Amino acid sequence: MKTPKKRPVEGGEPPRLITTSQAARMLAVSPRTILRMGEDGTIPPPIRIGPHFLRWRLSDIENLIDRK
Repeated sequence: MKTPKKRPVEGGEPPRLITTSQAARMLAVSPRTILRMGEDGTIPPPIRIGPHFLRWRLSDIENLIDRK
């Protein structure tokens, strides 16, 4: 059986992803507020990794904190 080769990621390592709850804690807001912020463009939209799973780029949340 062949071992699948990992595809290289453009620009280096893949982005580190966090949950909606983790992003909410970092910004001291509710998870629903994080979802609204993603919908209205306040923060970049989440990455959908399944039909019911959203993840946020840690770097996007850190950039938002730095802008405050």
